[in-house]
Amino acid sequence: MGNIDLKLTGMVVGLLVIIIVLMGLITPAGNFTAHSETRQTRAVEEIIDKAMIQCYALEGSYPPNLEYLESYGVIMDDDHYNYFFEAIGSNIKPTVKVFQK
Repeated sequence: MGNIDLKLTGMVVGLLVIIIVLMGLITPAGNFTAHSETRQTRAVEEIIDKAMIQCYALEGSYPPNLEYLESYGVIMDDDHYNYFFEAIGSNIKPTVKVFQK
């Protein structure tokens, strides 16, 4: 009897683990979209950040504005994103935040 109880317990635990994993994979569409938008805005911020660092490495100063980064290949998508850019000085990396419209 003890051997059968262990097998049954193992199957129940295994089934519960599978259910929990499946519940974690199935997310509401709105949550998936919000997570996707967050990843996209973070990716845009990283692209801008890398371009600012490249600008500093090549020119010895950070860009005065986002438009300056166009010469480094950055294309601003004003139709889909709002940008916040704050420069304190040419030797301090500017703060950049990207928000999806």
